[in-house]
Amino acid sequence: MQEKKPSNILGWRPPFSKAAPKLEETWGTLSFVGCSRWRWDGTNDHEWYKADGHGRYSGIAPDWGKFYELTGPDPIRDAVPWETIRADTANSRHFLYYFRDETLEFMAERWSFSLNLTL
Repeated sequence: MQEKKPSNILGWRPPFSKAAPKLEETWGTLSFVGCSRWRWDGTNDHEWYKADGHGRYSGIAPDWGKFYELTGPDPIRDAVPWETIRADTANSRHFLYYFRDETLEFMAERWSFSLNLTL
């Protein structure tokens, strides 16, 4: 039996997105406030683009290399191991960023990005 993938994804284009070439060289700090757990794994662009969709969220997130918040029921979120800091809260949200050769995920209450203008 194949697990159903979640269907609701809200996408963003933050300043560090590959989709914002003018800001490609922008440096800053990405923070996750109220972080309850995180994970970093080797899911890469090859998994993302496989025709059979072996990437956990391939085929449902709009593009590779961007920052997303996944919303709604997510039956596959906990199918992988996480580094747990504390229990999720009612305000925890699922944030996901695909790098070229790795994936970074956080369960946190919110995120922020502060530009570093001194470089």
